[in-house]
Amino acid sequence: KGFTMLRKGATFVITTRNIKGSDGEVSTTYKGLPKDVKKGELIYLNDGLLRLKVEKVKGSDVITKVIVGGKLSDHKGINLPGTKVSAPSLTAKDLEDLKFGLAHGFDFVALSFVRTPEDIRRVKKIIKAAGKNTPVVAKIEKPEAICNLESIVAETDVIMVARGDLGVELSPEAVPAIQKRLIRMAIDAGKPVITATQMLESMTTSPFPTRAEASDVANAVFDGTDAVMLSAETASGQYPLECVAMMDKIIRAAESGGLHHHEAYITDEMDDSPELALTGAALYACEEIRGRAIIVHSRSGNTAKRLSRRRRDIDLIALSPDPAVVRNLSIYWGIRATVQRFIPNTDRLIAEGLKRAVEIGAVKSGDGVIVLAGTSFHTGSTNLLKIAHVR
Repeated sequence: KGFTMLRKGATFVITTRNIKGSDGEVSTTYKGLPKDVKKGELIYLNDGLLRLKVEKVKGSDVITKVIVGGKLSDHKGINLPGTKVSAPSLTAKDLEDLKFGLAHGFDFVALSFVRTPEDIRRVKKIIKAAGKNTPVVAKIEKPEAICNLESIVAETDVIMVARGDLGVELSPEAVPAIQKRLIRMAIDAGKPVITATQMLESMTTSPFPTRAEASDVANAVFDGTDAVMLSAETASGQYPLECVAMMDKIIRAAESGGLHHHEAYITDEMDDSPELALTGAALYACEEIRGRAIIVHSRSGNTAKRLSRRRRDIDLIALSPDPAVVRNLSIYWGIRATVQRFIPNTDRLIAEGLKRAVEIGAVKSGDGVIVLAGTSFHTGSTNLLKIAHVR
């Protein structure tokens, strides 16, 4: 039937044997569970909604007592707060999934239960060996990760505040402060950050969110997050389309209030590079002419990312002939990315870019804009800044 009801005080067995689940026992793919847990330790199921206490371990069976009962359905996660887990962050199944994702051109690779920067380095080594440069997202959801935040942020490409497991592994009251700290660290390091899990949780069964949930999404925007993410709301919820539409409305309302401005001064980019000088000049020029947006022609997306990292309240329009670059830019703060065909002529490229920006509704006739592009189509370097007006 796909689920069972756990009654408080009942005995429940979690086994590594391959069995069909019943009201009294269930199978887990985590083979190290019997070795990791000890009598008296807690096991949390389904994001901590169900709680078990280990009574004893017998071979491959972990015999528990139900402390907090409820409905347990297929494929729910297990958390072991306070238990030193022997399983590596990158499991055999993860390696299979990573190989599949790299072969099929996935845009990002997210690693769950990151504990140290070495976890990130291992994934990057595999990605490099496959001839790819796919960005790695470090999901922060373990206490060990909190102890290694600086080194993890330095090593990874993207940070995710995975609040579901983080709230189970630590405590719910600790999550808000960690979220703010992680977002600030990511901004200062010039890395994009995703705030995720239970943002509109009530919409899994309701067509409308609670007021608290709307405030939660807005506050993530005010904190400076690059992106927000839905999980169960769209994966298994009853109102996935309504949920996405509501998330969009909340974000737009939050951004229109002027409270999401987070200018950053990124220390590792404080150098004399031409790219840094050019992006700084573009931001200054756009503010001086009260421009509507900065339009960036970029084959790699790097110039648009540099602009995003500065966190100015200016619309960034990124145009690239590479759909993969456009998808990659979609999570960066303030960037609206779209595909534009490659044109090996600077004047035509700029003219077509202005036209494309109008087509997507980013600018309108009469708007002043700053255009960044490259005059050399072989090196891919951005070396041109132009002030233009949309006709």
